[in-house]
Amino acid sequence: KSDSAEKPASSSSSSSVTNANGHSNDRHPSESKKKKKKKREQEPVKDLVLLTLGTGVGAGLILAGNLVSGATGTIEGGHHIVCQGGKPCPCGQRGCMEQYCSATGVVGLAKDAIKRCKECGTATALSKHGGPLTCKQVFEDALSGDETALGVVKEMCHYLAVGCINFMRIVDPAVIVLAGGVAEGKSGSLLLANLRAEIKKETWTCLPTPTRIALASAGRQAGIVGSVAAARMLCIKSISEGNYFATL
Repeated sequence: KSDSAEKPASSSSSSSVTNANGHSNDRHPSESKKKKKKKREQEPVKDLVLLTLGTGVGAGLILAGNLVSGATGTIEGGHHIVCQGGKPCPCGQRGCMEQYCSATGVVGLAKDAIKRCKECGTATALSKHGGPLTCKQVFEDALSGDETALGVVKEMCHYLAVGCINFMRIVDPAVIVLAGGVAEGKSGSLLLANLRAEIKKETWTCLPTPTRIALASAGRQAGIVGSVAAARMLCIKSISEGNYFATL
């Protein structure tokens, strides 16, 4: 017989078999899930939330492919409340996301942690920095294994998770993207891992939570890239309406 003759497939070399009912049983369901996940991630996203974590917290919403600006153009996602009766915010509210999840907020949480450590005599790398403490130093200490610093990151991620879950329930985005200086490099990876863990802990169990949490590929340049894209969209819209650049 030639080498091209058909040979019966052995059960060990096949990735799936057919049962008595004629249905195929995939022997590698994890591979199938990975392919479906990759395909879903490559599809164009029409519903998303962008959170920029920097000195403050900014939020942008795209729903059905359109940028949402609200009735007055003052959507302030960083000022939605994630802790009832929480820290006072300059905006006049208490418990705003910005007070816990911005770089400034993280430093505030770290200072609270340092105070508690002094009261109970616990050593922490956070108290050994010369000059004003920074968010970058908090994350670096957490990455170096300092338990107090890691606790601060986890506390920050708890409140960020509450905010993300609120967005999930209200606008049902396909993805929530994190941008800004806090969400870059190794700090971004630490943030992402702890945020996903907190979301898993706090989200509902009655239905799946398909919303992806991802870091912006443009990092802290996301705002600039987005501004250029928004200007391009305005130009295209203006030209299509025959107004050319009158609206600009």
